[in-house]
Amino acid sequence: MAFPLGAWIDAHPECRHQLSSSGMRGTVPPVIPTAAEVRRADPEALRRRLAEDLGVDFESVFLTTGASRTH
Repeated sequence: MAFPLGAWIDAHPECRHQLSSSGMRGTVPPVIPTAAEVRRADPEALRRRLAEDLGVDFESVFLTTGASRTH
């Protein structure tokens, strides 16, 4: 099985861009909540905020583990 992007890169040696390296420097530190913040977590407030940010009804927002999407 061929890797499509790899095959494309191999077939275009004249491509002037180095696709394997990034110009980004440094890292973004992960946000780690404190134990107090975890205890204060309010799932209903999160659902309201997500519904507002996404422009959907509050009732259509379901909290799950991982990434899930339903239509």
